[in-house]
Amino acid sequence: MMKQKEEFVGEINYKEFDSYLNKEVFIVKDIIASKPIWHEVFNTLYTYMKQGFEQEKVRKHLVKFRFNNNANEAIKEMPVTHFIVNLIVWKVFKKIDRVEDLTSAHIFDCTKISEDYNAKFIDSLIIEPYHKEVDIVTINTALDNMIYRLSQIFSDFGIITGTTMDMESFIDLSQRYPRFRELLHTKLDTTMQPNEIENLLTKNKNEFVDIIVKDPTNNLRPFLVTGAGINTGQLQEFAISGGLKPDVEGNVIPVPINSNFIAGGLNSISNFYIDGQAGSKPLIMNQTVMGRSGHFSYKTMILSSAHNISKTVDKCDTKRLIEMHVESRKVLKKINGRYYRMPDEPEDVLHCINKNTDEDLIGKTILMRSPVTCTAHDGVCHHCYGDLFYINNSPGFHAGRFAATQTNNPIQQKILSTKHMLKTNSDRIEFNADFFRFFALDTNKIIFNEDTKEKLSDWVFAIANDDYYILDDIGDSDFNTHTEKFYIKHKKQDIVIPMSELSNADLYFFSDVAKLFKKLDSDFIGVSLDKLNTDDPIAIINIVNNEVSKPLKNIIRLLDKKDHYNCETIDEMVNAYCRLTIESGMAVDSVHTEMILKGLVRSNEDILHPPAFNDTEKMDDYQILTVSNALLNSPSISLSLSFEELGRQFINPTTYNKYHKSEYDIYFKEEILDEAKQYKKAKKLLLEAMEEYQKDTSVDLMPAEAE
Repeated sequence: MMKQKEEFVGEINYKEFDSYLNKEVFIVKDIIASKPIWHEVFNTLYTYMKQGFEQEKVRKHLVKFRFNNNANEAIKEMPVTHFIVNLIVWKVFKKIDRVEDLTSAHIFDCTKISEDYNAKFIDSLIIEPYHKEVDIVTINTALDNMIYRLSQIFSDFGIITGTTMDMESFIDLSQRYPRFRELLHTKLDTTMQPNEIENLLTKNKNEFVDIIVKDPTNNLRPFLVTGAGINTGQLQEFAISGGLKPDVEGNVIPVPINSNFIAGGLNSISNFYIDGQAGSKPLIMNQTVMGRSGHFSYKTMILSSAHNISKTVDKCDTKRLIEMHVESRKVLKKINGRYYRMPDEPEDVLHCINKNTDEDLIGKTILMRSPVTCTAHDGVCHHCYGDLFYINNSPGFHAGRFAATQTNNPIQQKILSTKHMLKTNSDRIEFNADFFRFFALDTNKIIFNEDTKEKLSDWVFAIANDDYYILDDIGDSDFNTHTEKFYIKHKKQDIVIPMSELSNADLYFFSDVAKLFKKLDSDFIGVSLDKLNTDDPIAIINIVNNEVSKPLKNIIRLLDKKDHYNCETIDEMVNAYCRLTIESGMAVDSVHTEMILKGLVRSNEDILHPPAFNDTEKMDDYQILTVSNALLNSPSISLSLSFEELGRQFINPTTYNKYHKSEYDIYFKEEILDEAKQYKKAKKLLLEAMEEYQKDTSVDLMPAEAE
């Protein structure tokens, strides 16, 4: 086998390197404007770094530069490593022909490298200023080249820097920071509520990460600063506490793993059992929830494929705008670049939202143009789609399918990632004030309040017959009986105090308590409080985990259940979908969720047609379908038949009234032909038909040009 030629760069000539940088004041615009000059400067500096990177004086040597060849401009300085990175970043401006725009504001601060900083730099200085003027394909190509060159830096220097996670870093930090050592040996108070444990661990994790990030010398810092390589949730389990775990049924196991994998590990039988329960969770979710998610994604993909950006309409004639409540900065960010007016402004007024300057909109309700109510005949117009139109309108781009991908993929990735980390997210257990007159909470157990001033013999613990449930008629084991609410009733006075957990969590009774329940009257069962053992718990509260599948369930309920997450109008649907994406941490613009919602809205008069949103008298005359029903009642026959329930469709008279085109039409053709072949085939059939007609009528109908 031929041996691959190795690159040889030699040892650095520091005197030469030092002289080169000290005598030069680099003119940025001159370098960037000329391809040969850029390559010469970049390759020279890059080679020097390869030769002498191990030496601190080489890495930190300063480069002097100006943006313009103007002696009046102050000379700027930065380390040579940072200058190399900036040469790569600034080259983008050559690709998009905007070199003259370069100023000090375009300096990429390498000390702030992170996902958020990188994204903000690209958005604010490259995409937002130029996406309307420069073809988005050109911008994307330039950014792709930039990212590739930056990634090469890691390939070339990663081995030299040797950045890694190691135990030595943890030991060193614990010796220098007493608080870091305390966090490494976190012990949880097991009497705390699960919600309190979760909040404490989040606080400790943030403090732990903060110590690492503020220390400039440890090997862990680059991973956390950049947001790559270390998941902070996994770091919590590894170095602070295993915490609480969910069981296979989606409930929180109320006993925490009170150790971490650095200090203690799984050091008890209960810890092994809890971790084993949690370990089964990803396997079950991948087999069940993932399939459900995939099927739902498939349905929304078909549905949204019917809607693309209009190629002909810039501003449609819709009269129906969406009432959007900008309740937070997160909502403002999701509707950035969208067109709106205030409720008290004339109909012809439109403003474009800028997330950086329009913070005064937070807390207000605006009237926003939306794909849901767009009336363009061939898709969604520019004004209803917003300024993402300039980015997502490139050849071959399909806005509908992209919307389905953007909204579905994050959920699927979260489900797949459950095998890496299982985290609980429970609600706080809360009762009304009267509850604490009699009882207290020990984690998730209801116990008697030791300091109660009530005379227990005067009161009855009562449950309505309709609210009392028995899981199994055979057996008297613990937690076989449960309720959502109960009452404390005075034996002599007409006083009834209703009690229930504020989120309606189930209360499961211990068997010793359930055995004492007797019929009080025709409507209630219960027991006198003085008959209960005040030293023992009465019931245990089932704590439901707000797990990774919850966003999927909520979105399915919103889009594919008849109650639509209790939404009755398209305005409520748009706001609810935006809110659900925020709660689930999905970085998706609201316009994409609205592209999906568009397919659900139909006219009350004709289920195959959109509402008349351009008619003020009829614009609120609409119905909201489920995803499944919208597919079955698609105006395109090929799109409907691409879904399912073919038998049901063929016996439905509505099926035979469908005539709209779709991208699925081609898959139902007997033969797939290009346009030229289609023309030739049609021409041949026409000539044959005319010849037959001529024979029958003896009349010359053959046009001269057809011969």
